[in-house]
Amino acid sequence: MALIFLLVMTLLGVFGMNISRMENRMAGNNQFQTTALANAERALAAGERQIENLSGKLPFMDWNTPGDAWYDRSDTTTKRIDTYSPDWEFPYHAVTDTSRYVIEFTGIKPVPGYDTASADTAKCLNGRCVWVFIVSAQADAGRGARRTVQSVYVTTGVTTGPGDPDTKPPGPNYRTGRRTWIDPRL
Repeated sequence: MALIFLLVMTLLGVFGMNISRMENRMAGNNQFQTTALANAERALAAGERQIENLSGKLPFMDWNTPGDAWYDRSDTTTKRIDTYSPDWEFPYHAVTDTSRYVIEFTGIKPVPGYDTASADTAKCLNGRCVWVFIVSAQADAGRGARRTVQSVYVTTGVTTGPGDPDTKPPGPNYRTGRRTWIDPRL
């Protein structure tokens, strides 16, 4: 009887230790995923700051210079990059050894609600146009944790008064910054 009782207690102890070890690994994996997400967010903010720093030079940018990690998504003649791919095999901006970002220019768009579409092309009325970018960032952490986040970033030229030119520097009549945040969870 004592041996059977000892065997049952040993099995319960081993089972409890296995559960404890598994919970410890799960907590560690969660910590690595959280670290990867924080690092991806930091890289995303670096990309957005780069757009802000170039706001006066945007009309003069060459979006298709090879290797500069700026891509023109509105140009259908160039090959599109796949930011949802787990491994980025294209030029990118490195923030750290484990975090990186790319910036895609999607074009100059009319402000929704102000402008109308005509023959499948939207026209900007009264200078109400915006520069739209997609900033994609990716970061790695331990145990294979990798996170990719994106933001749609709008800058320069969103005017609130009719007739304002869309080349004015950002000021109180402009709304700029992040519009959405996406976490594809790669």
